[in-house]
Amino acid sequence: ADAPGELSNRVDVMATHLGQPVTADATCTSTVWRLAVDASVVPTYTQPYTWTIVKSASPITVELAPPASAAITYSIGLTRAPLAPIDIAVSGTVTVANPSPLAARLAGVDVIVDGIPATVTCPGDTVPPSATLDCHYGTVLPRRVDGSVAVTASMVTDAGPLLPLTTTAPVDFSGTLPAEIDATVTVRDDQQPGVTWPFTGTGSVSYTTTTSCRDVSYENLVSTGRITNTATIQETGQSATEFVTRICRTSRIEVTKLVDWDTGTPNPAKRFTICLRGPSYPTGTEAGACQETGYQGGVLAWEPVDPGLYTVSEINPGDDWDSPLPADVEALPGETVGVNLFNRYIDQGGQGGTGGTLLVRKIVDWGKAPPDLGISFTICITGGGFTVDSLGACQEVGAEGGEAVWLNLDPGQYTIVEPDIDPAVWDISGAGQVVTIVKDEETMAEVRNTNKNVPTALPPSDEPAGHGEWIFLPLMRR
Repeated sequence: ADAPGELSNRVDVMATHLGQPVTADATCTSTVWRLAVDASVVPTYTQPYTWTIVKSASPITVELAPPASAAITYSIGLTRAPLAPIDIAVSGTVTVANPSPLAARLAGVDVIVDGIPATVTCPGDTVPPSATLDCHYGTVLPRRVDGSVAVTASMVTDAGPLLPLTTTAPVDFSGTLPAEIDATVTVRDDQQPGVTWPFTGTGSVSYTTTTSCRDVSYENLVSTGRITNTATIQETGQSATEFVTRICRTSRIEVTKLVDWDTGTPNPAKRFTICLRGPSYPTGTEAGACQETGYQGGVLAWEPVDPGLYTVSEINPGDDWDSPLPADVEALPGETVGVNLFNRYIDQGGQGGTGGTLLVRKIVDWGKAPPDLGISFTICITGGGFTVDSLGACQEVGAEGGEAVWLNLDPGQYTIVEPDIDPAVWDISGAGQVVTIVKDEETMAEVRNTNKNVPTALPPSDEPAGHGEWIFLPLMRR
């Protein structure tokens, strides 16, 4: 029989007895049982991922003058890419079913997965009556492709082998969820301690920090440093680093203290106290705001100080001294600004001194032209035995002006001279004036320079309109 069911056989017997025919028959019915085989298929594989990390900052250079601060925005970008699948395998169960009341013997089970023999493990070689026997199989595949599993189960009886049982089952990876390696990672950043960011795929995060010039060290009023920022993938150890250059420019204020003892007797114990009030010393009483100079005067320096406007003043040295008025100065980033303070001794006995003082205030008006901080101006006096070539006849002030002071000049008339000045570039007022020096008095004068040059490409309405004025037309390329 080719199918399960019942198989009937009839036997007919014929004979002759005493010349008479005799017949008999018998029918035999047998039950036919068919064994069956089935297979399950479980495809598996592992999907690893690789990551790349980049770090950027904006801006990458910051220039500051304390106490200002600047914002820096950092960005971290991650890219996830799949690698080739690994650990590709197919496994499953082969089930042999025996519906008969008789035990069946299993000679072997063969499983072929896309031409690759699988390893099969069975718990025994007998399939009990009305029972099943489960065998397990598995094999590793070189690549992830769909295919099929072919199963052959060989059965034997005492009379010999039976026809083999066969079945096939499809291998389909399309619905398989793989195991994953580094599918999700976490990023930390050394500028954000205690903060982490999870990444489940390609993406980016940004954050903003501030930087300032607090606690930096200066050399020649400039501090150049590099802020290093590293982001790291914790699971893989990969990292990316970005650098931000921070340039800080501070200021220096120099006060030249000039002391004229006149007819008084110099006292080595005498001290003069000069104080600053401004951005670094808001009240002028903070530690470091005041400095002392000796009885002969000298140069005092405050460095570093935050750029801005400052008032330079002197604590009253006593009634026997002619004290200077407070002076306002502007400390610019990366520059040194100087100011002179003059004290003259006053003879309380009424005898007076033998000479007078000349203070020339130099004012520089750059107009719309950018100041050239590399130049200086020379102020000289002639008269009273001085020529422009005499020792002590000339003094220099900076590009932003200042004061020149001559002490203990013989009474008489003096001419203020500014040599080596280009009248094509500067309008000059006050040079050439004659001043009179009086014993025991301070004479003040002013010399003003106004720059004629203005930037090119001015709107017509901003061009000088006077007769003989310089006109600065736009620059043009042929």
